[in-house]
Amino acid sequence: VNEAARGSYRQISLRDAYIDHLLGYISVNNLTPLKLVVNSGNGAAGPVIDAIEARLKALGAPVEFIKIHNTPDGTFPNGIPNPLL
Repeated sequence: VNEAARGSYRQISLRDAYIDHLLGYISVNNLTPLKLVVNSGNGAAGPVIDAIEARLKALGAPVEFIKIHNTPDGTFPNGIPNPLL
């Protein structure tokens, strides 16, 4: 392939856009104190849950997160990663 014809790539994070989308479903100002228990499934969703928690905290939302299996672990010690089972 001719070097001049090669494409390029760039890494981008969609996490902030995804969190904006999710928080668009609620009115943070109308939240009453809430405790959420979140099972991140061996950590697959852990980084997103942490980012949502940080965003809600920055917005002053009265939400407490209790996180279970939040650390990513590819050995799946807490169950297989199949949501159908």
